[in-house]
Amino acid sequence: MSNPKSTDHSEPQEQVNLTEAFTELEQLVQEFETGDIDLEKGIPKFKKGLALASMLKKRLQEIEKDVYKRQTLPS
Repeated sequence: MSNPKSTDHSEPQEQVNLTEAFTELEQLVQEFETGDIDLEKGIPKFKKGLALASMLKKRLQEIEKDVYKRQTLPS
């Protein structure tokens, strides 16, 4: 029974982290789309965006696998 409690407890924090990461990535994309970004400042921001996108992709794949496992487990 303690597993569901810990899972329920960690999911909101996990959701916040995913939400924050998506929000940050969206902000970076918007900066690049406007074209008002200096090249020197743009390179680190571009690298940050790549890192965020990679982390989010990996995390979402893990979530997808977990959901699939839960759907295929016998009740």
